[in-house]
Amino acid sequence: MNGKGSKQRPLSVPYEKYSDNFDNIFNKKYTVKVQKLSDGDKFIELPDELVGKLGWVEGDQIEWQGHENGYLAKKKEL
Repeated sequence: MNGKGSKQRPLSVPYEKYSDNFDNIFNKKYTVKVQKLSDGDKFIELPDELVGKLGWVEGDQIEWQGHENGYLAKKKEL
């Protein structure tokens, strides 16, 4: 007996559009500009959408790791 989901449903949009939508939802990458304060210190602002998805809140400590395409950031576990 075949259960629900045992057979792939036909796509209602072209595969390329489906693929783009999938990447936008699950593989979204963010690019931010490094900004500079008057005293020379540098900072970045993360988009609210990203901070919300990560579950980060003000005061969280973030670890930064260099990566070939920029940096990776993760919440530091205390």
